[in-house]
Amino acid sequence: MTLGELLSVLERRAAESERMQAHAPVAAVLHSVLEELRGVDGSPTTPTVASAPIPDRLLTIPDAAARLGVTSRWLYRRADTLPFMRRLSRRALRVSQAGLERWMERRR
Repeated sequence: MTLGELLSVLERRAAESERMQAHAPVAAVLHSVLEELRGVDGSPTTPTVASAPIPDRLLTIPDAAARLGVTSRWLYRRADTLPFMRRLSRRALRVSQAGLERWMERRR
């Protein structure tokens, strides 16, 4: 695949995404682009283990509190300082399970 062909493919995908009003996670988009770019220099485009996105799940505050052994109130108070907290809206708060697991591993 040449650079021109790659650009054409990526432009087509961008147009399709806009038409569908798609909202893909950034990591998945970047992995897709990287796989396309790997094919430009003639190297194989088979995905590697490192390029596969890690599935994540959003936990409710009570579920995450139980996992951590703390109260829901403890999590709410620290929502702006904990790296695994995700605000879905002004009033909706969830916890990234993958982020929580990484955080717990580092704390051990």
